[in-house]
Amino acid sequence: MGEVVELELELIRTDLDTQMRVQTDMEVASRYAELMRDGIEFDPITVIYDGRYILADGFTRVAAARMNGDDCILADVTPGTYRDAWLLALQANAKHAQPRTNADRRKAVTTALRDYDLSRKTNVEIARICGVTEGLVRKIKKEIGFGAEPVAVAVAAEVAAPKESPFDSIVVSDEAIVEYGVEWGHAADVLSRMESESVSLVVTSPPYPGQLGNGMSVSQWFAFMRPVVAQVARVLRWDGVFALNVMFKRNGGMIDPMLFDIPKLGYWAGLSLWELYAWDKMNPVPAGDMARCEIPGWEPVFAFVKGRDYRFSPLLGEYNHKSLNKLESGNSERGDDRYSGGHSRQNGLGARGTNVIRASNSGGEARLRAKGQSFPPELVERFVLQHTAAGNLVVDPFCGAGTTLAVAARHGRSWYGCDVDMDEVVKARRSVAHASANRKMDR
Repeated sequence: MGEVVELELELIRTDLDTQMRVQTDMEVASRYAELMRDGIEFDPITVIYDGRYILADGFTRVAAARMNGDDCILADVTPGTYRDAWLLALQANAKHAQPRTNADRRKAVTTALRDYDLSRKTNVEIARICGVTEGLVRKIKKEIGFGAEPVAVAVAAEVAAPKESPFDSIVVSDEAIVEYGVEWGHAADVLSRMESESVSLVVTSPPYPGQLGNGMSVSQWFAFMRPVVAQVARVLRWDGVFALNVMFKRNGGMIDPMLFDIPKLGYWAGLSLWELYAWDKMNPVPAGDMARCEIPGWEPVFAFVKGRDYRFSPLLGEYNHKSLNKLESGNSERGDDRYSGGHSRQNGLGARGTNVIRASNSGGEARLRAKGQSFPPELVERFVLQHTAAGNLVVDPFCGAGTTLAVAARHGRSWYGCDVDMDEVVKARRSVAHASANRKMDR
């Protein structure tokens, strides 16, 4: 029970996916409005405050008050998170005087099953949370194939020989979100519903100022990203890594100096900048007016960690012996294939990489692309193999066409992602379906 106050209707957020009915019944709202005009008092609506007044229970009462042209409504306001509001909303309508329809009950269950944490609870627990019978939960799970051996494999098996792309014939229904772990929604809101310290790796490239169709200023972008990074910090494991690819476009021909404030996003959330990678695009495409500046051939990737115990298993490759022979004269090759003298020695396990990642963005032409720019799978692969083990959870809260999730799936990791563009969500689900069917288990 929070504080009961007269809350201004214009402050109440009803657009954050906390309406668990299929729709607000406007006939009922009209009857409520009439009763309100007659002086009948209703129970306070339930609101969670996280900097926003998020409506958890009382959509019909709010609609009625707006019909009457009221400025305020009695509200029980409790400080909390978006997830608190979302969970309250799941349970609220089960206890409400206005009966739920069968469609409302089904929506509550399917919504719960689309949640990363709730979907892993027992049928009895899900039924209790949603205020339905255990039998309904079991029935809906069966209908959507929940828990079956990766549906992605079955989907991919039905794909005929591809004509132009291996993705063209893959059809993923909305219900398959449970299997494919790709959700439609806002990054901060989706992350807020995830369990704390459950994620091993976050790799993402959010929309940023200067991209096609992005009208945000740099200051607005920082304000937009702060709650997202705060949620990333909360869900990240103690040994986890957060890789953020951002490159502001030039402003008036000049590089915006706030690019160098990006590490502060992590610091504000309690993260430390562990490494700054340079993604060498190898074949960059000129964009915009290049008359008085160089073609942008690289982008930074900021790698954040929670502390010194982050997982780090560096990738090792083969040495270029020809290059080593060109080093100082003291580096003569021995019979045991080692080098002695001078400043350079060969590591018997293999050559360590650098913080420059060379990856062509035109590689993997068959893969689905985001509407903006998709980073290459090779870039994501570096972080997946270096900072996670098989089964670890990899997340991309701005997943676009699903490059991060597909790489995670292909290497036997768990994955989860979201995007605000439903077209991109559909692409991501298809990408993950294809990658899951071609999964390989490695370290």
